Parts: sequence; C-alpha cells; structure tokens
Amino acid sequence: MDKARRNIKILVLILVVYLILSNTVIDTAWWAQLIVALLGLSAAMQNYRTLRKTEIQKKKEEITSNRE
Repeated sequence: MDKARRNIKILVLILVVYLILSNTVIDTAWWAQLIVALLGLSAAMQNYRTLRKTEIQKKKEEITSNRE
C-alpha cells in the first residue's frame, strides 16, 4: 500500500509541474492539459487498484493456509 501511495504522490507532483509549465512556458491547449491530467489520474488509480488486488489475494491465501 505504501508503494502505491508513493507512486501516486510522484505522479501527482509530475502532473502539477507539467501543468504549471504548460501554462507559463509551453503554449499548450487546455484540452491537451486535460488529457494529460486524466491519463495521469487513470494511471494512478490503475496502479493503486492493482496493488490492492495483490494484497487482498495474499491475505486470502494466508487465511486459507491457516485453516488447513
């Protein structure tokens, strides 16, 4: 879980820096910024969900092995 949170924080930091640069230095359309932000958020959520599923699967395996 900690790894997912760290990855999400890094991704959010990169997105914020990109959006600040795109507004000040790089002349980028607003829809391009929106697409990048949505792609970043979807990647973060996919990463969080995948790690969460593996943790749940490990806990289920531990429970079944303890029952035996």
